[in-house]
Amino acid sequence: MKILFYNWANFNSNNVGGGVGVYQKNIIDAFAKYTDDKVYFLFSGEIYSPTSKKPYVKKIKHQYPNCQTYAIVNSTVIAPAWFTFHNLSNYLSETDSTMLDLLTNFIKSKGGFDILHLNNLEGMPLNILKIKERFPEMKIVFSLHNYMPFCPLVNLFDFSEHKICEDYHNGCQCGFCCNVVINKKNFKSKIKNFGRDISIVHSWLKVFHKKGIKRRAKKLLRYDEPIRQSEIFQQYRQKNIEYINKYVDVILSVSQRVKDIATHYGIDPKRNYVSYIGTKVADTQLERSLNTYNDTKPLTIAYLGYVREDKGFFFLLKALEELSEKYTKKIRVKLIARGINNPFIQERLKKLKDKFYDIIDVNGYTHNKLPELLSDAHLGIVPVIWEDNLPQVAIELVSMGIPILASSAGGPSELSSSSYFKFKVASVEDFNKKLAYLLDNPKAFDDFWDKKKHLPTLKEHINELKQFYKAENIFSNYYVNPDTGK
Repeated sequence: MKILFYNWANFNSNNVGGGVGVYQKNIIDAFAKYTDDKVYFLFSGEIYSPTSKKPYVKKIKHQYPNCQTYAIVNSTVIAPAWFTFHNLSNYLSETDSTMLDLLTNFIKSKGGFDILHLNNLEGMPLNILKIKERFPEMKIVFSLHNYMPFCPLVNLFDFSEHKICEDYHNGCQCGFCCNVVINKKNFKSKIKNFGRDISIVHSWLKVFHKKGIKRRAKKLLRYDEPIRQSEIFQQYRQKNIEYINKYVDVILSVSQRVKDIATHYGIDPKRNYVSYIGTKVADTQLERSLNTYNDTKPLTIAYLGYVREDKGFFFLLKALEELSEKYTKKIRVKLIARGINNPFIQERLKKLKDKFYDIIDVNGYTHNKLPELLSDAHLGIVPVIWEDNLPQVAIELVSMGIPILASSAGGPSELSSSSYFKFKVASVEDFNKKLAYLLDNPKAFDDFWDKKKHLPTLKEHINELKQFYKAENIFSNYYVNPDTGK
């Protein structure tokens, strides 16, 4: 098989594209290791030329001889997605076929592909899905790693009200929410510095400071007024769903919760399958804790990730502040998070240190340090307050033999079906109730492992992907080729 993977970020760039970038790199490595398939990779929306305005394809040189990599330079849509919410008419345009024609010519130049596997649509206009009309025999697979088809900010989190977005009020709410994240002043700053100070503009955008580059930036980053017009947000959600249902052969949701949400918004459930991602850490996953908790010693709980509201960091601080003193002296808290050295946070932690057995904070981490940092952890905390699709930290913790107490939002609570390790999202009361129960009932930890889900290895995940790629009759594609009637 010939497979073309797409992601907005180059898989061979350091720390670009978040967890999806890591996943893309891992599966490309795994295809090279476990299969004879020919793998290609394409990314877009990241590179802009100082000398040319017209989009074109450029081959990228790197150390991956088993994967030819190409970039679309000067894409009409900047990535990642949240750079386009203010200019969605550009993303939704059905009259501009520039990128569709470019993709068509690229596929033809490579002799065609059996599979086009999209890890997102960021960095491309929506009409590139019409590529199915031009190559009806090419199977299109779309992995749902985030909620970009339904939410311009990709995470279905209402930043204006600091909660999960459950009702966008026919698009009216989107303008308020997006306006909170990036306002007009911020956009002017980005345009002003486009091509001069990459760290201010877009830490992933490789541009050069030349005459005319700011004019192009202003066009791509155009801030449409008024931001609170609802029609464009309605069209965004409706058109994404319409095109995915019409042109995509199979949707792979990275957790059951993601599938449920996608189905709720109108994605065809007949072609929507749960496919938990494969990871390297799953190769060495433990089936039981090496560090067993008993009530003769403090319970060590660990938060791993970022100092971010949507990740639940501030929720966790609030819950710890409200936890009964009956339990606090029995708990050692480890907060391993980038940005935790903020003076405001340090002041809050200082107040907590007298209340708990111990509070340990670490400003970020590298993966090779995790075994040492978590060597005494009995329980991981994944308190996300957005529908976090399936965070890598949850997989890493469980693989290391650390059970997780996770919120009901997103996919992390699916790693074990034990009810003792799942609390109602954003509920301090329910979180503290579950934590207290585990302190009082150490035997409950066994229930997590008795009901643990097997974490797919990369080899297992690749084998599953190949089943989807090769299957002939499990899809109910709506698209009919007008030339053949099939």
